[in-house]
Amino acid sequence: MTVIGEFTVPAGAFLLGDALGSVDGTVTVERMVVDGGQVVTPYVWVATGDFEAFESALRGDASVGEFAVVERHEDESLYRIEWDSDHTDLFAALDGVAATVLNAEGRDGVWVLRAMFSDRGAVSTFDDRFCATHEGVKLDRLYRYEDPSSYGKYEVTEKQRAALTAARDAGYFAVPRECSLQDVADELGISRNAASARLRRGQDALVGNTLDHDHRDLRPS
Repeated sequence: MTVIGEFTVPAGAFLLGDALGSVDGTVTVERMVVDGGQVVTPYVWVATGDFEAFESALRGDASVGEFAVVERHEDESLYRIEWDSDHTDLFAALDGVAATVLNAEGRDGVWVLRAMFSDRGAVSTFDDRFCATHEGVKLDRLYRYEDPSSYGKYEVTEKQRAALTAARDAGYFAVPRECSLQDVADELGISRNAASARLRRGQDALVGNTLDHDHRDLRPS
């Protein structure tokens, strides 16, 4: 039975071991699939007050091959990163048990990673191969995917949740609409474009994990 594991992973054992600890900001991987030791969906959102410093750190980071800015907002940017898969054996450990990283959020040199496994046996194998052999890596929580009350976030990040909640409370989803997108952005203290992006990504995650939940391919292709 499919289960979700939540892990704390030092950046040096995963990705951005140099950049994540040297730049003030949060990096969010909303979905990462590993196939044959290679990252299939290498997109990350980065929230920082200094993109120039972050990109400079990326250029010197041992886990990064190439990168490009896909979408830029005032306080958040989307990057496409080509990872150097030889830099960490986490990819091999995940691929070995056919696990998928649902999302990961990194800050101050540490990642909080949520991964999906086919069953508890796969988690145990991953724990033996990776967690037990890397200092600072630990399993914080394990629960079933099929239980909506424990799954909770439906792959919605905290920032997306805050944006969706603020928009609903302000009447942005009401008919007729009771506030503007700019009103929601002002409430969150972010730009209009950033608010729009968070709402769109949050809504996509909610629909994909509720209304369309039964039709999603939850295993790496």
